[in-house]
Amino acid sequence: MHIKLIIYRGKGYLAFIIPIMCLAIWNYIFIWDIWLAFALILMPSSYLDYNIYLPLLISSFICFFLGRKLDSAGKGRIVYDPRTSQEQLVKSYDKFFSISLKNWGLIYGVLSLLTYILSRFMAA
Repeated sequence: MHIKLIIYRGKGYLAFIIPIMCLAIWNYIFIWDIWLAFALILMPSSYLDYNIYLPLLISSFICFFLGRKLDSAGKGRIVYDPRTSQEQLVKSYDKFFSISLKNWGLIYGVLSLLTYILSRFMAA
């Protein structure tokens, strides 16, 4: 028995890659630079909270607008089945774990908002 696990359709894999790339680029720019390493000593510890929710917020905008663009671009095509005399719309869906790329943008936005709120409550 062969079980096939489908976790993405179309360009749905971007919902996984975009946040990872945003986090990697954010940490490369703001943490691994020498000048900022010295600034971390002088800055409060709440600066480290920005390393989670701001890249998530950026990736939420990217995923949402990219998902909208891909949904509108993929209008699909109509295929006629002569046997049943019916028309069907064949369209490419961009999903990751059965959730569309546009909705992943909303999920990342909610997660970034939650991490921001929790970081403020934990700091107080």
